[in-house]
Amino acid sequence: MDTPTRTTAQNHRAPTEVAALKDEMIRLVSSGFTATRAAKSLGLALRTLNDWKHCDPTFATAWRHARIEQSLALADEILDISDEPVADMAAAQRQRTRIDSRKWFCSKLAPKLFGDKIRLNVETEPPTQGVVILPALDWDQPVINANAVCVVGELPNRAGLPLLPRATRGE
Repeated sequence: MDTPTRTTAQNHRAPTEVAALKDEMIRLVSSGFTATRAAKSLGLALRTLNDWKHCDPTFATAWRHARIEQSLALADEILDISDEPVADMAAAQRQRTRIDSRKWFCSKLAPKLFGDKIRLNVETEPPTQGVVILPALDWDQPVINANAVCVVGELPNRAGLPLLPRATRGE
């Protein structure tokens, strides 16, 4: 059975034209355009862009660098938006939404630059020593205290578990 081959406009373009489109796509994305808006402005399908990213390692590397440049351009845009004067509360909310969406997008494009910072202090002692046993979540289970001893009398023994005599429970 023959697999259908996809015919695209890219197959009908000269190699120099394809190279020029790739360069222009990288330039547009680096300047802050979204991939969708850049592809639409060049008359390309997103599928063509994805094919370039997956099939052309040089383009894939340039694309990763362009995405980092895009995040820096969006960070500049955030500063411009925050400096715009606001007439009313609706405009202020719109600005806040625009800023938050760009901050979120930057954190996904370049997490090392704009992501949340998580710091670990490995020199401190852990808060507890040993194992922490949480109380039972079901009334049919016996409750075990921090010393791993079954506490009798707090809950009825509905689980049918044999209870140890008081002398052997460690008390």
